[in-house]
Amino acid sequence: MSDARVIHWHPEAASELLAIEDYYVTVAGGDVAQKIVDSIVESVDNLAQFPCMGRELDIEVIKYLGFRALVIGEYLCFYTIDRDGINIFYIVSSRTDYIRNLGWI
Repeated sequence: MSDARVIHWHPEAASELLAIEDYYVTVAGGDVAQKIVDSIVESVDNLAQFPCMGRELDIEVIKYLGFRALVIGEYLCFYTIDRDGINIFYIVSSRTDYIRNLGWI
């Protein structure tokens, strides 16, 4: 019997993934965009088997909200773990002020 958990993509995270794909299609072409999206999805899929793969960040608001962060290249995937599975909430560029942009401060 597998201990893998179900991955739940929240609409915001799915929308961010599509925006990442659109951006890379524009600046680097479809092949590059597909590789980047595949890398993100593959890393997220690994959370089903290894949910604690991401780390707990030492940022008060993130700890309070119960998020873990998985680093995927230049992106951060914010997620939670509960009895129903892995909840993917945000995929953001680590190059931005993501805490402010997500409205956490």
